[in-house]
Amino acid sequence: MNVTCIVAVFVFVMLFGFGLPIMDNVPVVQPEIFPYDLVWYANEQDMEFLNKLEEAYEIKVETKPCIRVVSGDYGEHMGIPESVYEDWTVKKFDIRDKEIYVIYQRDRETMGTIGLDYGKSKPRIYIGSADWDIWNTSGPKVLPSNQFTRKYKIAGEEQRILTGDFESRALGELKGQVNEEILVFSDTEFANIKRNARGANLAVMMEIPKHYNQVVKEVYNYAKVHSQVNFFDWQNGNLIYEKQQSMMESRQEKLFTVVSMIVNVITMLMCVIFILFEKAQSDYSEMEWKYRFYKNCGMSSEKRRKSVCKEVLISERLVLLYGISLGMLAIVTKILFKGMSPRWSIIYLVGAVSFSALIALIVCIVMRITAWRIFRKIERNS
Repeated sequence: MNVTCIVAVFVFVMLFGFGLPIMDNVPVVQPEIFPYDLVWYANEQDMEFLNKLEEAYEIKVETKPCIRVVSGDYGEHMGIPESVYEDWTVKKFDIRDKEIYVIYQRDRETMGTIGLDYGKSKPRIYIGSADWDIWNTSGPKVLPSNQFTRKYKIAGEEQRILTGDFESRALGELKGQVNEEILVFSDTEFANIKRNARGANLAVMMEIPKHYNQVVKEVYNYAKVHSQVNFFDWQNGNLIYEKQQSMMESRQEKLFTVVSMIVNVITMLMCVIFILFEKAQSDYSEMEWKYRFYKNCGMSSEKRRKSVCKEVLISERLVLLYGISLGMLAIVTKILFKGMSPRWSIIYLVGAVSFSALIALIVCIVMRITAWRIFRKIERNS
């Protein structure tokens, strides 16, 4: 029974620990998480440059008033007024002055993970762009200073990509990914805090049907002189997110994850089969004694074969029953926690059932071959 429990844990890990990340990252190319060719956090005085660029290259430019907001989990985000959000999404809602509405821009892999400022209902935020003067650097760790405030309560949240699934780079010594989220303020509150908020105040989203490289180059050259520096970028770059580069990085990360998980599944599946095979071999003497006993009692050859096979396969059945049941329960719980659309929830469930069936099929085939070989060996020796 101890061996059965251990192998059942292996099956659970294959399903939940390795199978779920594969589903999260397939397909490895997900262009829908980057709806624009280029996103640039600029300033209102850059409109003249944008107009010239739009006219010269026939690009489509969309702009939104914004501010930069720094969170206590070392990320920098986009803040917008509720009227802009309503126009952008055609969704009506009411928010008070000391409340914020958070839009988590995440792909399926990071859906349902911890929220703003480590999931606090009143997160630590600083209105404006990040710089060294808002951090407490006197101790061994860099911590948010008293310039951060907790006066805003999260009134609601949703998972939706508006600008893109971009990573807001954390400070070097910190682990984990912080995404560029969107914080929605009331119109009155936004107007008040925008006056003293330093940093970018205009979100620029571009669709570049042609002359892509030339347009991107001009934006980078202009931003290098005129735009906010990204404090969290160790190369001191500007707040520019480029679709082609972001997709390439995302594709590489997802492909590496998928390949790694597949290798892990194959390795663990081999371990499961090996352990079950060795257990069957260790029970050989007991099964041989039972076979001879049944034979002496006058039991038919067919019944003796079924008895031996049942002895070999009982561990396999318990392993698959416990491991797959627990794995499916964990996957369903995770799907519900992610809060995905019904379409993707169904795809995940179908994928989990198919993956479970594949594991069960491989284990069953190998163990039935093992049971048959053991029966033939006992029969020859008897």
